[in-house]
Amino acid sequence: METVSNDNRMAPPSWLTPAQAREWRGIVDSLPASYFRPSDEPLLAAYCTAAAAHREAAEMLAREGLILEGAKGYRFPNPAAAIMSQQASTMSQLGTKLRLTPQARIAKGEKAPKGVSGVRPFDGAESTPRPRQVA
Repeated sequence: METVSNDNRMAPPSWLTPAQAREWRGIVDSLPASYFRPSDEPLLAAYCTAAAAHREAAEMLAREGLILEGAKGYRFPNPAAAIMSQQASTMSQLGTKLRLTPQARIAKGEKAPKGVSGVRPFDGAESTPRPRQVA
């Protein structure tokens, strides 16, 4: 069931953890209130779940390091590195589907969605290939 806040922004589902709900609010609040539809809720919730897990894994890596040492002295990669990589992949895929990435938001030849502004990287002088400088 979809929950809408006072300004018609979709509220996070009640089953998200506090960290996942913070991700949700950060995304929803950064975009126009009409950007998401109720049918986007499952994908956005999955994105927020992946983003929170990615952040937690990054914090673990920062605390523990990339390589851990076992009880008998053997060294092994921190499992948080694999988790972080998996969640980044999930975020990339879902971010594109939800049009959260720059590439997905504004495709070449399309107008920006209502309420989303900014210069497209392929417009204007920047889209012209520059000759390579030789030293």
